[in-house]
Formats: sequence, structure tokens, C-alpha cells
Amino acid sequence: MGEYGGVAKQTNLLFFVDGGTSVCLCHGFVGPESRRFCLKLLKGDSTTCGVTKHATKFEPKTCHFYLHSNDTTAFCEPCFPKDLVTQELRSSLRTASKTIEEWKQLFTDFLHDSKKKAERASTTTR
Repeated sequence: MGEYGGVAKQTNLLFFVDGGTSVCLCHGFVGPESRRFCLKLLKGDSTTCGVTKHATKFEPKTCHFYLHSNDTTAFCEPCFPKDLVTQELRSSLRTASKTIEEWKQLFTDFLHDSKKKAERASTTTR
């Protein structure tokens, strides 16, 4: 049983939040623990996809990747910024399938490594 409940199911990685398409999506919190947000299109002039419980919104970071939970939801965290990943790595991540716990560990390791590289670069330029 995984941290996100249920069986340790495999999921494909990326849902990308950009400044354009994302504004047409619901982004309402999904589930009792608010660990996921809705990716359904908004209905007409509404601020939700039609689900009244989606009135409370998650505010995804622009230009970040999030993990799909299923076709209509994504996890609120972990996420990582687009500019930290090469196009080649992004392509390979898009086709990978891991459990949520494996993705979370990968994101954590990746962000930790990126911070370490940035710290090293700032100390060598001083």
C-alpha cells in the first residue's frame, strides 16, 4: 500500500502547467486530503468543471511538471520546474511509468541534485 492510498499503481509522469491552457482547467482540489487537483475543462463561464466541491482551488506553479493521478487529475506535489530539465530527459520521462512513490523519490532526488549543482556553481563564480 502506497503513501497515496490503494495499490502502488504505475502512472505516467507529466502534466505540464503553462500560462495558457491551464487557465481553461478546473484546478479544484479532489479528494478528502486535497492531494490532487482537477484537470477537467471549466464549464462555460463557471469557475468549476461542474463539480461543486471543486470550488476550492489549487494554484499550480506555471512552467512546472506535475504527476498525473489519472486522466482527469494530477497530484499537487511533487512538481518540478521545466527549465531544470533538458529536452532529452523530458522526452524519456514522458514515456516512463513508475509508482507515485517512485516518481516522488525521483523528483526529490532531481531537485536536490539541481540545488547542489546551483550551489557549486555560485561558489565557483565568487
